[in-house]
Amino acid sequence: MTQKNLNHQPVSRCHLQRELEQAKNEENNIEDKVMRKTNGLTGTKDKLDEIKDTHDYKLMVQRQYQHMTHRMKSDLIAIQIRFNETQDSFKNKQ
Repeated sequence: MTQKNLNHQPVSRCHLQRELEQAKNEENNIEDKVMRKTNGLTGTKDKLDEIKDTHDYKLMVQRQYQHMTHRMKSDLIAIQIRFNETQDSFKNKQ
C-alpha cells in the first residue's frame, strides 16, 4: 500500500482554536436559522388551526341561520293555513 505524500505544515494551537471557534459560530448560526424556521412553522400551524376554528364556527352559525329561516318559513306556512281555515270557518258561520 502506498502512502500519499501530503504536504503537512505544522498547525499552531492558535490556528486550531480559531478554526474551532469559527466552526462553533457557524453551528450557532445554523441552529438559530433552524430555530427561526421551526418557530415560523409552529406559528403557521397555530394560525392555520385558528383559521380552521373560525371557519368551523362560522359554518355552524350559517347552518343555524339556515335552520332557523327554514323553520320560520315552515311556521309561516302553518300560520297562513290556520288563518285561512279560521277565515273560512268564520265565513261559513255567517
